Amino acid sequence: MTAVPTKLWLRDAEASDSRTLWEWANDPVTRQQSFSSAPIPWEDHERWFARKLQDSSCHLFIALDEQGEAIGQVRFDPADPGEVVISVSIAAAARGRGFGAEAIAQACAALRPLAAPVTVVAFIRGDNVASQRAFTRAGFSAPQSVDYQGHAAVRQVLQLTEAGVA
Repeated sequence: MTAVPTKLWLRDAEASDSRTLWEWANDPVTRQQSFSSAPIPWEDHERWFARKLQDSSCHLFIALDEQGEAIGQVRFDPADPGEVVISVSIAAAARGRGFGAEAIAQACAALRPLAAPVTVVAFIRGDNVASQRAFTRAGFSAPQSVDYQGHAAVRQVLQLTEAGVA
């Protein structure tokens, strides 16, 4: 059995996080589990990241472990009215240690005062069982099969209200 993290916290992403997020995004496992598997060129990432930092409707958090090391990211992007789409990645060295579910749960808690009420929607590749389990452990609904961007996927949701989770 893997150890559950005893301490994890979040901070807002900063310009200095750009290279780390690019490296995480281009990790082979991350690319395999993404809806677009092509490697991301540095120049494209730099432009994308700068836009995300400037976009007040996007919330991008960096997850830190007990030693203060960055171990993942959680991002919320606006979608349909009243919805945000969540995106998560955990650094390769931190996978399998329970950080995913904890980062998702903490990021949703951090989003609540900024955006509630809102429905948080996760789209996960159908074959990415580990991510589906992490979202379920974080309180999201059971996976429902959908087609997303031409891929077999699942959709999981979490309702955030001003009082908490519905």
